[in-house]
Amino acid sequence: MKQPQYIRQFDHVGIRVSDRQQAVAFYEQLGFREIRCFEKHEANEMESPAGVRINLIFNATRLPHGRNLLLDEPIKLPGVTHPAFVVDDLYALKDWLGKAGIAITEGIHRLGPRRITLFIRDPDRNVLEFNQLLPEPGSVSTTQEQSLYEAPVMKLYDLELSGNCYKVRLFAALAGIELELEPVDIPGGAHKRSPLIDLNPWGELPVLVDGDVVLRDSQAILVYLARSYGGNQWWPDGAAQQGEVMQWLSTAANEIHHGPNTARLVEKFGYPLNKAHALEVSAQLLPLIEQHLSQHQWLALGRPTIAECAVFPSWRWVGKGA
Repeated sequence: MKQPQYIRQFDHVGIRVSDRQQAVAFYEQLGFREIRCFEKHEANEMESPAGVRINLIFNATRLPHGRNLLLDEPIKLPGVTHPAFVVDDLYALKDWLGKAGIAITEGIHRLGPRRITLFIRDPDRNVLEFNQLLPEPGSVSTTQEQSLYEAPVMKLYDLELSGNCYKVRLFAALAGIELELEPVDIPGGAHKRSPLIDLNPWGELPVLVDGDVVLRDSQAILVYLARSYGGNQWWPDGAAQQGEVMQWLSTAANEIHHGPNTARLVEKFGYPLNKAHALEVSAQLLPLIEQHLSQHQWLALGRPTIAECAVFPSWRWVGKGA
């Protein structure tokens, strides 16, 4: 039987928090004001100047390490994951969030044909989405349309056969981050000429350009992309959790680089390096990682992180450098 009443609009969204004073202060920063309290129900109602309402519910338990049970756990539970608000100018909001010291967990990116979006979290790690709706194609001038529809795309100076470049491409694909790939002619010496040598005096790949941000080194790029665009699933907030992920990035930059990666460079590309030493390092390293993975489903934190993206490319090539 068809439901007889049309749903006309949302009245409010309920957000459970653990610290009333802290939560109210945070949402007041965002422009909401408390308009009524429901003491019996341990809740309040807050409203934005445009009439958007939320209810804060003050009976949550604060979880250790600031985890969100719906979004930060490897096993996903059913439930409402987040509210999504609409603003007029997402870039102005982004600038204000930076000045207010509110961390952006996923930076501005296109999400479908009708909006650009960014994500933040409140003090209890509840996810908040903010959207700027895009006009219908043809309803504004070409210049305005391009400025809205074509957010600047990051450029990755890339070599397809490079394991370090592959790390960045892999993470971008997993996290839905759009990259413009700029192939670099290494045999032709393009990495030693402008513009690349101006961006990275080391003359190495990969190099990422995101607006004013220029980064070399695949591990640094993974951290930047995860922190700016990927969210805390990939790069956590907590110091201990970051350390757990970081130790694997260090392994990738040291033992893996001097072991499997070096052996591959000698075998596949003829680099004048010590292959025997590289195989010795590999023989010591690989059993340690195999032992770790025999006891853990993932390298760190019990879930996929950028640790897998840093380490996996070398496993992809194991056997091709020996």
